[in-house]
Amino acid sequence: MRVCETVAARVSCTRLPILTSAGANAGRRMRWSRSAQRALSLAVLLPAAAAIAVEPVRPVADAFFVERPPAIDGVLDEPEWARAESIGPLTQVEPIEGAAPSKRTEIRILTDADNLYVGVRCWDDDPDGIIARKMQRDGSVRGEDRVAIVIDTFRDHRNGYFFATNPLGARVDALIEDADILLNWDGIWNVKTRIDAQGWTAEFVIPFKTLSFREGSDTWGMNLLRGIRGSQERNTWADSHQNKKFSDPAQIGLLRGMARARQGLGLDVIPSLSLASIYDASRLSGESERRQYTRVTPSGDIRYKITPSLTASATSNTDFGQTQIDDVKVNLSRFALFFPEKREFFLQDEGIFEFSSVGQDAQPFFSRKIGLSAEGETVPIRGGGKLTGRVGPLSIGALVVQQAKQDYGGAEIGSKTLAVTRLKLNVGGESTVGVIGTFGDPQADRGNWLAGTDFNYRTSEVFGDKVLEAGAWYQHSGSYDDGIDRDAGSENAYGIRLSYPNDRIQWHLVAQRIEEDFRPALGFLRRENIVRYRGSWRYRWRPETSIQTVDHGIFGFVGTESDRPEHVTESFMRLNVLDVRTRVGDRLYLYAQADFQDEPIDRRVFDNVAVPEGKHFSPTGGVAVEASASRRVSGGFELFGGEYYDGWRLGFISRVQWEPVRHLLFALSYSHSRYWDLLQLAPSSLCNENSDSVVSACGDAFRVRIATARVALQLSPDLSWNNRVQYDNDSNAMNVQSILRWTLTPGSDLFLVLNQGFLAEDGSLRAGRTEPIIKLSWTFRF
Repeated sequence: MRVCETVAARVSCTRLPILTSAGANAGRRMRWSRSAQRALSLAVLLPAAAAIAVEPVRPVADAFFVERPPAIDGVLDEPEWARAESIGPLTQVEPIEGAAPSKRTEIRILTDADNLYVGVRCWDDDPDGIIARKMQRDGSVRGEDRVAIVIDTFRDHRNGYFFATNPLGARVDALIEDADILLNWDGIWNVKTRIDAQGWTAEFVIPFKTLSFREGSDTWGMNLLRGIRGSQERNTWADSHQNKKFSDPAQIGLLRGMARARQGLGLDVIPSLSLASIYDASRLSGESERRQYTRVTPSGDIRYKITPSLTASATSNTDFGQTQIDDVKVNLSRFALFFPEKREFFLQDEGIFEFSSVGQDAQPFFSRKIGLSAEGETVPIRGGGKLTGRVGPLSIGALVVQQAKQDYGGAEIGSKTLAVTRLKLNVGGESTVGVIGTFGDPQADRGNWLAGTDFNYRTSEVFGDKVLEAGAWYQHSGSYDDGIDRDAGSENAYGIRLSYPNDRIQWHLVAQRIEEDFRPALGFLRRENIVRYRGSWRYRWRPETSIQTVDHGIFGFVGTESDRPEHVTESFMRLNVLDVRTRVGDRLYLYAQADFQDEPIDRRVFDNVAVPEGKHFSPTGGVAVEASASRRVSGGFELFGGEYYDGWRLGFISRVQWEPVRHLLFALSYSHSRYWDLLQLAPSSLCNENSDSVVSACGDAFRVRIATARVALQLSPDLSWNNRVQYDNDSNAMNVQSILRWTLTPGSDLFLVLNQGFLAEDGSLRAGRTEPIIKLSWTFRF
C-alpha cells in the first residue's frame, strides 16, 4: 500500500510493506492474530493520515520577477504580463461548492524589489451586465462584481492582509487577525481597473513598505477571489469550502518567488496641519468665555520598522478632526452603549490588542477610553508611542499615551499617562496563548491596573474541513488612590467558550463570571457582578432553487449575580423562525423573542417616564424584509412589537438607498418606536401634547425617533464628498457632518470638514457648535 503526504504543493508517496500473519525473523516464523494485524496496521496508518490532514494540498503560484515595473493603468498590455504564467483556475464556493465557475478568470503575478503586482482579467460575455457602483475608499463591494486578495506574509495561518476592488477601482483594504477582517486599517497601495468588450481588468500594486514580512522568505500564503454578482458566485483559488471564510488563511495557497522583496529603510514620516474655526453658539456668553476662536494644530506621526516585522510608531499633538461622527443611538437600558473606534492612530494594528472573544462584556482594552471623555467630548492627546508586530511566533503590542487634563463633572482630572501591553504566542497549528496588561484610569483621579491571560484553540480540520474553536480567559483588576477597601477576590473576571462556526450547522457556548469589584478602567465593561451563560444554534439549508439559504436557529443567555447564583437578574431568548436569502441577495426574516429583567429600582427612561422596579418578562416578535445591495434601489423594513416591562412597545425601522448613477448615492434611515403604560414619575401637568420632546403626549406614553440622511458624491476612487445628517428626539439635537476627501497620492490626503450642530426647540432649529476644518496630511516614505 502507499501513504501520501503533502509537502508544500508536492505530493510524495511512500510504499509501506503489507503486513502478513507470518514474517521472517532470524529464520523463525511468528504468527499474529487477525486483531493484532489490524491494530498494528492502524498504528502505522493513523500518523500518516494525520500528516495528510495537517498539511493539505495547496495550489502554488510563482511571482515573475521583472526589472521594469508595469504602468498601473488597468491595461495589462505590457510584455511582462504576457511572460508571467496564469496561476490556474478558480473553484466555485457559492452557490455550488466545488463546481467550475461560469466565467473564466486569468490571474498573473509580478514582483520587483519594491512592489507586488497582481493583474486580473475577468472575462465576461455581457459587459453591460457588470454590477459596480461604489468608488469610495473602504465602501462595501460585497453586492458587486469584485476581486479580492488575501496575503499571509509570515505563513502563520492566522494573520495577513486583505485587498479588494470592483470594476470601478474602489479600494478596500483590511488587516486579518485570527481569520477576522479588520476593515478600519488603511494601507498605502493602488489599483486601477478597466471595463472593456471582454469583461473587466484590475491591476494591483502593493508596496512592500506597506507590509510586514520576514525578508529573505521565498514563500508567502495567498488566496484570491472573484465575485460575479449577476450569478451570485464566489470563486476562489484555494480552500474552496463553504465552511471557511475567505479571510481565513489556515489552508490558503502558496506564493513563491518573494525572496527579493525589500522594505528599504522602513521609515514613514507623516506631518499634518489642521486649521479650524470654532463658533459655539450653544455656550453661555461671558466676559471670560471665548465663543469664537481659530485653532491651528500641527501634528505628526512617525513609523519605523525596527525589523521588517516589528514597527515602532510615535504621534505628537494628535488631531482627529477628519474622523466620522458616531451613529446616533438612544439608550433604553441601564448599561453603557458601545461605539466602535474610528480614529486612525488607534486602528493601526488594532487586531494585535484584541483579547480572546469576550465581545462587549469585559474588554480589557478599549481604545475609545483614550482621548474621549465619558460624554464623548475630545480630550487632547499630547503624544504617544506604539510598538506592534511579530518576532517569530510572538505577536507584540505596546501602547503608551499622554492625555491632557480635562474637566469631568465640574472637577478637573489631571494629565494622565495611559499604557497597555499585549503579547500573543502562536501555538500548534492555529491556536494562541497570550497575556495583556493595562495601566491608568483616563476618566478619574485614581489609579487602575489590569492583568489578564487567554488561550484560544482553533482547528479547521475537524471531520475533514470543519472548524472548531475553544478558549479560556482570566482578568484581574486593581484600583487605588480612591479610598475604597476592596476584597482582592472580588476583582476577577474569567470565562470559557466552545464553538462550531460552520456553514450547515453552527453553534456556540459561552460561560463567564465578572465579580462585583472588577474595574477595567482602560477597557469596556457592560455590567459587573454577574455570571452569564450564553448559547446559540443554527441550521442552514441550501436548496437548489432561486433560494440560496434558509436558516433556522435560536440564541439566548441567562445571567445571575456572582455572589448570589440563585438570583437571576436577566435572561434573553430569540427564536429565528425563518431567515431566507435569495440568490439575488434579498432577505426575509421572521423572529420571536423574550426578555427578562430584574430592575433593582425605578429607572428613569425619559423626562417623566420610567420603568418600574421588579421582575419584568417582555415577549416580542418581528418581521423584516431586505432588498439586495446589488440593486440600484436597496434597503429594508422591520416591524416589531410586544410587551415592554409593564407596558407595550410598537415600532419600525426603515432604510432605503438609491444609486441613480455610479457617482451618486442617496440614503435615508428612520426608526420610530412608541412606548406606553409605563411608570409616571412626575405630575401630568409637566406633559405637553404639542412638544416634540420624547414625552410627546400626556400620560405615560412616549416616542423615540431617530433619522439619518446621507448624500455621497464619488467623483473617482481618489475624490469623494460625504454628507451626513442625524437627528434624535432624545437629545433634540441635529448633527451635520460634511467631509470632502481628496487623495493626492496614496497615503497623502486633503480633508475639508464641516461639523455643524443644531438644537431643536419649540419646533425650530437653533445653531449650536459650528466647526469648519481644513486638514492636510502627507506621507514621506524612506
